Amino acid sequence: MLICEGSLFIEATDPRFIDEDLNTAVDAAIQHALGLYGILVTRTGNPTFTVAVSAKVPYGQTLEEDSPAGVPATV
Repeated sequence: MLICEGSLFIEATDPRFIDEDLNTAVDAAIQHALGLYGILVTRTGNPTFTVAVSAKVPYGQTLEEDSPAGVPATV
């Protein structure tokens, strides 16, 4: 897991641990949501994801989306 510009970047090196890695990243993001924002999980490739605190997502919710090929996720 790599943290960059307020987002957590996850690249699964072992598919068996994708859920565990994503859950850990979402838990970390929740700690930074400050009771104001939700969490956006974006699949940016196979098997890469970003997890970010996002004002686009209502507080208390986690939204999952796929980023179109070659288009970076927006928070």
